[in-house]
Amino acid sequence: MNEPQAKARINIQEGTVELEGSESFVVKYLDEFKRAITNETSDNPPKPKPTLAQSVTKNPASQARKVKSTKPGKVKSIKAEAFEIKAKGKNLGLKEFFESKGSPASANKRIAVIGYYITKILNAPFFTEGNIEFAYKILKLDKRPMHMRQACTDAKNQQQYLETVERSDDEMSAWSISRVGEIFVEDELSSSTK
Repeated sequence: MNEPQAKARINIQEGTVELEGSESFVVKYLDEFKRAITNETSDNPPKPKPTLAQSVTKNPASQARKVKSTKPGKVKSIKAEAFEIKAKGKNLGLKEFFESKGSPASANKRIAVIGYYITKILNAPFFTEGNIEFAYKILKLDKRPMHMRQACTDAKNQQQYLETVERSDDEMSAWSISRVGEIFVEDELSSSTK
């Protein structure tokens, strides 16, 4: 006959110990863990003992899984990186080009239009989050993404508008417009310059 399965989860300030297996296995190691806690020296005050909720659960499938929350880390600030925004020859300036594409409101579409302008109109090999930051300031756009790198990643992963570009300096991520992004900007956005 199979021994009942048990599960123990202990979280002494995220030191986390998880045991899963037969009830005798879990109880044995829980007992050892309890002894280790109570035998600590006076130099190291004892840590809080596991609560009943952290102890043995006979039916682990019925217990909801706890998701670990992460503390927000310090976000590296993005420095604006300037690029040519004025009209040259037959090329529109950034503001005119952005307006010709209907001045999109979503971050993914804005990033695609700005990236297209930098890589296809200005013929730059790539653009950075700093370039997008600069464009947001120059165009006086509202609803600037709080995390520009994540916004570019979303434009890449959700709509496939961008591709990553490998750089040796690794200072800032580099991006290029994908073929999907090109088609989107050229064909799907309104344009008064066809």
